[in-house]
Amino acid sequence: MFHTLKNGCRIEQLQLDSLEGLQRAIGLYLVVSWRIGYLMRLSRDEATREMDAQLIFCPLECQLAYKLHRKKPVARPKIREVVRLVAMLDGFIGRKGDGKPGVKTLWQELQRLHQAVETAQILGEAIPTG
Repeated sequence: MFHTLKNGCRIEQLQLDSLEGLQRAIGLYLVVSWRIGYLMRLSRDEATREMDAQLIFCPLECQLAYKLHRKKPVARPKIREVVRLVAMLDGFIGRKGDGKPGVKTLWQELQRLHQAVETAQILGEAIPTG
């Protein structure tokens, strides 16, 4: 969690003017760091990695994780599969000997997934449906 706070969120580089602002930023980044660590652990643990991914990810995130790899989305994606697809957006190859995606890969690629979600939402609003 602290590795993610320091290197992923770059908490040491914050240039905030007030203590209140710093406290708010730290509070937000703690939640972000916890979620990334939690995702990593859920995808690795044999008891939880086969759980429905939509318990953690929104349906659009799950769909885009598949579509960004040009794969057909499945009806009930598993946490392990979605986390691996997210990690494979850039950097993680996913070969047999590569191990499992770590927090650094996840924080970088979750940012890309969230950008894709925002883009899809904006395009969905811009395209008339009738």
